[in-house]
Amino acid sequence: MRHGQATVEFLMIFMLFLAALNVVAVVAYQRYTEIQTIRQDIEANTLVVSLANTLNSAFLAGDGFRINMSLPNSVGNTNYTIHVLGNLLMLNTSRDTYSETLFTPNITGTFVPGLNTIRNINNNVVVQ
Repeated sequence: MRHGQATVEFLMIFMLFLAALNVVAVVAYQRYTEIQTIRQDIEANTLVVSLANTLNSAFLAGDGFRINMSLPNSVGNTNYTIHVLGNLLMLNTSRDTYSETLFTPNITGTFVPGLNTIRNINNNVVVQ
């Protein structure tokens, strides 16, 4: 009879251990997703600020300015789009929108992942 009782006690302790391990795993996963979200926010904000600074520099430099800028394929492992709406540069992901103010609304062209050429042609900033 003692052998059966020891087996039951062992199983109870083992089940408690598994329950505790499950709680730890859930908390760890929640922290992981929080870190991934923060990482995406940092990457997106850094990208939109950097691109806005480049576009503003192109506008301020005047006619004839040209620079190449490489955009990443993803932001925090998430696809994104970039467009200009008035004086706002907007970066959209499936989760959020990030924006930065521009000096001029005179920006045309399409932003794509990879190499983009930014030019000032007659005080109009053109993205190719």
